[in-house]
Amino acid sequence: MTLPHVVRPVDEITEEELENICNNSREKIYNQESGMAKENHTIKSEFILTGFTDHPELKTLLFVVFLTVFLITIVGNLGLLILISKEHRLHTPMYIFLGNLALVDSCCACAVTPKMLRNFFSKNRMISFYECIAQFYFLCTVETADCFLLAAMAYDRYVAICKPLQYHTMMSKKLCIQMTTGAYIAGNLHSMIHTELTCGPNKGELLNNLRAPGPQQGGTSLPGSQALKGER
Repeated sequence: MTLPHVVRPVDEITEEELENICNNSREKIYNQESGMAKENHTIKSEFILTGFTDHPELKTLLFVVFLTVFLITIVGNLGLLILISKEHRLHTPMYIFLGNLALVDSCCACAVTPKMLRNFFSKNRMISFYECIAQFYFLCTVETADCFLLAAMAYDRYVAICKPLQYHTMMSKKLCIQMTTGAYIAGNLHSMIHTELTCGPNKGELLNNLRAPGPQQGGTSLPGSQALKGER
């Protein structure tokens, strides 16, 4: 037989009994959250890139547009690199920074666009988890290096305009190489931290991006694989 529930006034509850009630409540909440976390935990090995549009008639047009932009980007940046490397008069800090900027811009385009173009007419649009992380790491590296190179170019122009008589002393070739190398090192360090944050807490999201997921993006849990929709 079930005993009737006795309601006691608050004044009659001792501090020890109140502490025991709070501890039991915390333990129950913790057990419930742990059980939900175990149920929601899924192991994913691949993603599905759904692309930009579900209309087949637009795929050819989009493919031509993005391929044209990609080729113009690659040819323009590589042409600038070849011109700077061949012409000795352009071996100055400004053009060294500009050449490296063209290099990272080409790498940025190559990180995402080829896979995107292939998926326009491919039936298998799967990308493995490790391929996604590698793509994200590479893209984050070149984008971060791009930002640091722009900062270095801004400093170079500041010295050239505000202190023209001291320009060759302050912006030596050694300093230019150090700043360029530092930009690539900073890009690698930033991408390693960002990729670690992406791999760690990000478990099972439905995302609307063509690239690998970032740490601030969230969504709905999915078993097995995920669908990613094109962003760029």
